[in-house]
Amino acid sequence: MDFVVLDFETTGLRNEDTIIEIGYVWVRDGEIVDTRSTLINPNRPISRRITQITGITNAMVKEAPQLSEVIEKFNKFLNKKIIVAHNAGFDMRFLNNALSEAGLSRIDQYICTMRMFRGYKKKLGIQSGGAKLSDLTTYFGLHNDNAHRALDDAKVTADAFLQMAQVLDWQQWVSGKEKNKAKSTRVLAYEAHLESGKSVAEIAQLMNVKESTVMKYLLEWLSVENYLKYAAYLRACLPESQDCHRVLDAAKRESRVAQLYKLLDHQLEFYQIQVILKLKQMKLIDQFMEEK
Repeated sequence: MDFVVLDFETTGLRNEDTIIEIGYVWVRDGEIVDTRSTLINPNRPISRRITQITGITNAMVKEAPQLSEVIEKFNKFLNKKIIVAHNAGFDMRFLNNALSEAGLSRIDQYICTMRMFRGYKKKLGIQSGGAKLSDLTTYFGLHNDNAHRALDDAKVTADAFLQMAQVLDWQQWVSGKEKNKAKSTRVLAYEAHLESGKSVAEIAQLMNVKESTVMKYLLEWLSVENYLKYAAYLRACLPESQDCHRVLDAAKRESRVAQLYKLLDHQLEFYQIQVILKLKQMKLIDQFMEEK
């Protein structure tokens, strides 16, 4: 699936304001494939306050293209991709205003990382306030030296989104709302087996599936609250502390599981890396390694 993680800088917050910078990160199958940005001439003065916030001046946008000159091409690029943005309602309002002015159809499908982060913390039992972009960068250990510039904000949003998507099903967050669909009988069966403490191999045999399929449900089910129910199994199936440290050290440079798997030369199982990162996200990795 293709995602476009975007961010706009604007002349203000009102509906009559307009875009002065577009930045986006194109993500395909969990990998960043392209990043771009462009300044936009708003055909109106940029206030001193906006310049102080963004660093964008009237001189910088003087020779930039107008929004009407780029919106159609940008709309074609967005086609069949899921838009991701932080506080997405703001960006989508400006995007849809531009699309309407160009006679193009509005876009209603998107993912808001602000809402997603709140759901992420709830799922992992994390008690911390705030869901601003700066809160995400702090929590995930990201760096944004040029906050309030479109591309830089889009980059850290993309990194945070990819990390959250390893824990949450992104499809549940399309259009900025968590879909409260009833769990299927099969999902409930997986969860019942996990609650009972059966091993992944046992569950795979009972459900007639591969162990990797069970691990998918384990990662979705695992939380701070039910960690103790499965701690014994995790201690048995995960590597020794030194290997956990290897994963954590490598994760400081690379957050995507598939890349970590290659980086560690396939010496650990893919699911082992997934679970170690999940425990790190739940702030339980230190406790786990002490128990090892």
